[in-house]
Amino acid sequence: MITAVTLRTDQDLTPDNPASVTFHILGTTYRVNDIVIPAGDSQVAWVKWHTPSTPQTVTITVSVSGAYTAQDTFVAKIVDLNEHIPPDPVATDTNPGYSVPPLPSKTQKLTANWGVWSCYWVPVWVWCDHGEDGGHWVDEGYWEYEYTGYSASISGEMSLMPDDIVPTASGKTMKSGYGVKTEVRATLSTDAPTSHITYPQTAFSVFPEFQYQTYLRLLQRSGGQSAKFIFKPNEFSTYDRTVHFTPLWFPDATDYTIYTQVWDTWTPDGMLSINLNDYVSIQGSLYDDWYTNRE
Repeated sequence: MITAVTLRTDQDLTPDNPASVTFHILGTTYRVNDIVIPAGDSQVAWVKWHTPSTPQTVTITVSVSGAYTAQDTFVAKIVDLNEHIPPDPVATDTNPGYSVPPLPSKTQKLTANWGVWSCYWVPVWVWCDHGEDGGHWVDEGYWEYEYTGYSASISGEMSLMPDDIVPTASGKTMKSGYGVKTEVRATLSTDAPTSHITYPQTAFSVFPEFQYQTYLRLLQRSGGQSAKFIFKPNEFSTYDRTVHFTPLWFPDATDYTIYTQVWDTWTPDGMLSINLNDYVSIQGSLYDDWYTNRE
């Protein structure tokens, strides 16, 4: 992830008197040096670091030299999203009176903007006359500032389809009780160097049978700047399929819609995220494939 602070200054910070920032994270010190900013302006300074593998609360402290910042302490809560796997669906599950919930309306951040100041010396040569003793040239130049702006945006799409082994699926229509597969794609578009950003890292899905609450599935990722996410192998699947099982009792003639959030695309302007969803249409249940009508 990326942790950033905004530095401000009341005087010109140049290569002769730059600012620096030191981040203290999990016993490691990260230092950003040679920060230049014109008087009265600001710039973000950041560090990219790896979160620990176990859930915990991480306190980050920041020391600034040559400038000032409004915040010098951050608290990062590292959580384990794998702790909310849905329970094993069974044939005896029922849910009378169920109604399909509305899709969540979660905050997302699709774009980010930031920039970096640099400066260069503009020479102004002035002749210093010493009279009969001659003279010499003196450089009375000045520092000129230049701001390089960067931007990033995240886009994505989600496809939800019946599993390939569902025997009676037709396009996006299937019977309840079978598995569905998903493919989520998230792409980061940016003009910034890789040191400024992280690629999409995390995606998780929530489900209508649980009111889009309580349980979630963390998806497995492949790719980098254009990442692909699919379900992990389902521990309740006989064939180890990368699916989620729809409940047998899900109402007929109803769309079964899964909601997915893509997180952890970090920039100096914060984390980009995108919310996606797609559906399959439920008509009948897998019992219809097991039994035939008899007189």
